[in-house]
Amino acid sequence: MASAIREAHAAQAPTPAAAPVAQGARRRARDRLVAALASIAAPLAGAVAAILSVVLGTAFISGAFVFTASLNKAFDGVLATAYDGMDVVELLTNTLDLMGAIK
Repeated sequence: MASAIREAHAAQAPTPAAAPVAQGARRRARDRLVAALASIAAPLAGAVAAILSVVLGTAFISGAFVFTASLNKAFDGVLATAYDGMDVVELLTNTLDLMGAIK
């Protein structure tokens, strides 16, 4: 009985010459899996980068609009109250032209 088990086990065990072939087949299968995952990940990473660039660009443009609007409002408020409480304002009549001469 023990010899029959040994013979059956010996028939199932790979020979030393067959072991490198099995390892090579596993390595090729793993390489194919890595290549397949890389071919899926590359367009996915590109799509994520494109979406991120659109979101960041939109955020910067809207931020610039908000900043401009708040600056305009602040200057309008300052200029509107600049002459509060004054009855008369004297304006200069002499102005400089482009060459620096007084008119």
